[in-house]
Amino acid sequence: MYALVCIDGFSRYVFTKSFIRATTENTIEFLEKEVLFKFDTPEIIVSDHGSQFTSVAFRQFLEKYKIKHCTTGVYHPQTNAAEASNKVLKTCIRTQLMERNEEHVDWADHLPFITMKMNSTPLTSTHHSPFFTLNGRERAQTGDEHTVILDANPETAQADFERMALIHEAVSDQSRTSFEENRRRYDTRARVRKFKIGDSVYVLHRELSSSVKKIAGKLNPVKKQATITKIIGNDTYELIDSQSRPLGKHNAKDIMVR
Repeated sequence: MYALVCIDGFSRYVFTKSFIRATTENTIEFLEKEVLFKFDTPEIIVSDHGSQFTSVAFRQFLEKYKIKHCTTGVYHPQTNAAEASNKVLKTCIRTQLMERNEEHVDWADHLPFITMKMNSTPLTSTHHSPFFTLNGRERAQTGDEHTVILDANPETAQADFERMALIHEAVSDQSRTSFEENRRRYDTRARVRKFKIGDSVYVLHRELSSSVKKIAGKLNPVKKQATITKIIGNDTYELIDSQSRPLGKHNAKDIMVR
C-alpha cells in the first residue's frame, strides 16, 4: 500500500489517498478528481523525483491544465512542504495501530480520520487550522455544533469576500513572521558554501544498488566529480558529471570542493 500526500502551500490543507499501486494514472486521477475539480487548479505543483511525477503522462496532465512543475533537490526532501505532513501522518498512524493493537496492513483504514484531524488542528505557524483558513470558520464536529458556532460568532454565517480577505491577510502575516524566525534560527547554525556556474565540485554519490546495472550501492565511491550548470534559489544547484550527463538538482549541503 502507498499513500499520496498533497498539501496546499498557503492554507496547509492536506489531501491524502491510499493506493495498492503507486502509478502515474492513480496520481493523476487523484489530483484531478479530489483537488482540481473540488477546489481549484494550482499555478505550481512541487514534487519529488518519483517516477509518477517524471513520466510522459504526468507531463501531459500538467500541459493540459497549464500547471508549472518544480521538483525538489535530489535527496533533499525538506524543500517539499508535504514532507512535514508525512512525518505527522506516520506518527499518527503508528499511534493508532499501537492503541488498537492492529496489524500494520490496516494503516490505510485510519488515513481519512487522521487527515481530518490534521486539517482541523491549528498550526503553530499561522495559529489557525487549515480548515479555518480555507472556509473562514472551524469545522463542526457534530451537526448540532453549527448552532453553537453561529451563536458565538454570527459573522461566520457569511464567509464574504472581505472577511476571507482579512483572514488570508492575517495568515500571510503570521506565516511570514514564522518563516523569518525559522530562517534566522537556521542561519545562525548553518554554514552553507556558495558556488558559481562553472565551478568544478564534488557531490555525494548516492546511487542505489541495482541488479540490472550490476551496481552495489555500498561499493560506490563516496563522492563524484561534477560541474555547476545552474543556480536555483539560494542553496540549490543543477549539476552535470565529468561526462556532461545531468545529475539533477542538489542542495549545497551535498556539494563540496574536494
